[in-house]
Amino acid sequence: MLDQMNLQIDVGNTFLKWRAVESGVVVARGGEATGVEGCLADFTLWRQVKTIALASVASVEVEVQLLSVLKRFRSDITPFVARTQSSFEGVSCAYSSPDQMGVDRWLALVAGYLKYGGSCCVVDCGSAITVDVINSAGFHKGGYILPGIRLMKNSLITGTKRVQFESLGAKSVMYGRNTTECVENGINYMIFSIFDQLRRRQIREGIDHLFVTGGDAEMVAELCDGVELIPDLVLDGLALVSEENMKTNNS
Repeated sequence: MLDQMNLQIDVGNTFLKWRAVESGVVVARGGEATGVEGCLADFTLWRQVKTIALASVASVEVEVQLLSVLKRFRSDITPFVARTQSSFEGVSCAYSSPDQMGVDRWLALVAGYLKYGGSCCVVDCGSAITVDVINSAGFHKGGYILPGIRLMKNSLITGTKRVQFESLGAKSVMYGRNTTECVENGINYMIFSIFDQLRRRQIREGIDHLFVTGGDAEMVAELCDGVELIPDLVLDGLALVSEENMKTNNS
């Protein structure tokens, strides 16, 4: 029944994505720029929603704004707001202060380990590129945070006077023969090199999966071999954590 619908929202630094799920099936989805006026205007199924789950790495102001939107449409529902935990269902966080780890990274790890099959390296390609590794025992070994593709390009625009280029979205790692190709292919080569090293480490450490998610994940999956593209990895983790929270509260 549609009255069992769950609204799940992932708020990134630059992009917000949502999906409505009924009995494990996505029945609607959408996205928009983070903090945009008229947030969630494309969502029309408010009456059918039973639960709302939210994960945000945006500013406190953006989170408060979104919660006010949710309250305006469904004041009878208290949204579940996910936070990074020290542990969840056998998954443990490497951070001594878990609240300092972005909740999107945490949820992606939870989903990667619990839903998609054990030890994994999770790479989220958004405003930043984050890398996190979890072993077969569910222990988060740690990770890396790198500038995302757009930040790399913007750093060249703002940090140099003579490097001017257009963004073509090319997938080549060949030597460039003009400034645009040099920038585009150079960044692609950096991404390719990062994933080449991650693949080597994956094999060396016996990690089962190399997952890629986030706004630039599809482009990265086309460029790099050996990766598994899971666009909704953060939302999948949010679903697992929010469902467990609901079970606990109802028990």
